[in-house]
Amino acid sequence: KRRVAVVVLGIQDGCLLHSPVGVDEGSWGAPILQEAGGKLHVIALHVHGRAESGADRALLTSSIMAKINQRSKTRVGTSKAMPAEALKQAMALLRLQDVYGHDDKIRSAREVIDAMSDHLDSAHMQVDCCIALAELAAASSHHRIDLVRSGATAAISDAMDAHRSDSNVQEAACRALRNMALASNAREDSRAAIVRAGATQRVAAAMVAHRADVVVQATACGTLCHLSALRDNQGSIARAGGVELVVAAMMAHVMDPVVQEQGCWALANLCRSHRENQDAAGLASAVEAIVAGMAAHLGNSGSQAAGCNALRSLADSHNANQETILRAKGAESIVAAMQNHLPEEAVQEAGCWALRDLARSNKGSTTMILWADGVQAVLAAMAAHVASARVQESSCRALRNLSEASQHIHQFGGLDMIRIALSTHAGSVQVQDAGRGAIRRIEQHLHEQRVFAEHPIARPPI
Repeated sequence: KRRVAVVVLGIQDGCLLHSPVGVDEGSWGAPILQEAGGKLHVIALHVHGRAESGADRALLTSSIMAKINQRSKTRVGTSKAMPAEALKQAMALLRLQDVYGHDDKIRSAREVIDAMSDHLDSAHMQVDCCIALAELAAASSHHRIDLVRSGATAAISDAMDAHRSDSNVQEAACRALRNMALASNAREDSRAAIVRAGATQRVAAAMVAHRADVVVQATACGTLCHLSALRDNQGSIARAGGVELVVAAMMAHVMDPVVQEQGCWALANLCRSHRENQDAAGLASAVEAIVAGMAAHLGNSGSQAAGCNALRSLADSHNANQETILRAKGAESIVAAMQNHLPEEAVQEAGCWALRDLARSNKGSTTMILWADGVQAVLAAMAAHVASARVQESSCRALRNLSEASQHIHQFGGLDMIRIALSTHAGSVQVQDAGRGAIRRIEQHLHEQRVFAEHPIARPPI
């Protein structure tokens, strides 16, 4: 007979039972019931070891559960009569339990969701369960989709509604929603379903109720960041006040690097190619909040990359925001980020894209970027990251939009740097397009300047 290792997590006469036992195939249930005195209430049961796959373990688990239920005639699952403290311990053990196989993990998740519903009035229980769901959601996109299908969003929303004043519940719930909203490689995207279920309104309410709690604000900003990465969610999050709440969090917690980084990423996603959200961010003083955060955390590369991306999203084809960024010394902030984090590819790429969008369709911006040493910063990025196609493309596109400063670009060796990028990345369509476009535009401006110098326009007679 096969011998299977089983871990039982249960309750007996109000006491928690967590015991590993060995079970022989064909006698499943008997040793477990004997150890529990025949009156075991099973919370969870996990099979380990000998089964060859997750599906096999799930089949063994369900078979053992059925025999236990048949012999003991007790309910399998969670019980409303279970003491709250025992439940708290049980869920902590369940969260830490070593579970193998996708099916087993989803079974555990459904038990957690049921426990949340059965013990909605227990704040400790809701915290433990939300943390368990957050950890499971972080494991894979398949788990995230299965959690949404299993009703996790509704259970989390109910917990947030029932414990509005409890910051621990709100933070744990936001954490679970944040992890469930991570990008998915599967065909089905969980982020749209999470927003449709009303999660955005709960997150917004948590941010309003706990403005002074830096942990709640940081986690909530992260949740809105992941949810708004899906374009279809941008509008609904903004209508729930998401833009203003993120800006308020950043202003209230300027010295917290996590709030600043997550807040900038949230604004970057919310405003990307979304005119109404760009308008809302401008009115909410988002530019000032971003620049202040970047200044406060100049040594933090994550905050700097996020800040550059946020300024890029706000500036993209939005003249009013471009002017606000320039007045707030946003160009100087971008250049400072690039200068202080030259080895960081993410910062250099984000900074170049931000300068590119800041210089687009705004004639006065090139001069201000030039004064801020923006051209030198872009060329330094190209020199430090020759092998990075992403940095080379963003740099070339920035130089193209800064071509009014063609004399300076030429003087600093910009045309040679672009040609090196074209040679190094001959197989990259993006680099080839960006580099050739930049050379054409820069050489055109150089030609126009030479013509003007040789044939100045005569001043008309007075």
